[in-house]
Amino acid sequence: MIIRFVDTTVKHIHGRRYDAPVPLPTSIRVEIRVLLSALTFDFPKFNLSKYECSPIDALVDGLAAERKLLRGREREQFQ
Repeated sequence: MIIRFVDTTVKHIHGRRYDAPVPLPTSIRVEIRVLLSALTFDFPKFNLSKYECSPIDALVDGLAAERKLLRGREREQFQ
């Protein structure tokens, strides 16, 4: 469910600058951490193992490979 949420939100958000087409993978990872912290706070029994976190990391890497997220050097060239 979290994977689908992240995949959907990436399609709807933009980078921090007004002309940035897509965000950085690190921004998405920070947002995922915030989401997981909020879920852990609201639902104390909620917990993800490393095995359950690996598909989320693979999704972020896949989105970067599909160029839906900008990586560091590409970001520098964009600016």
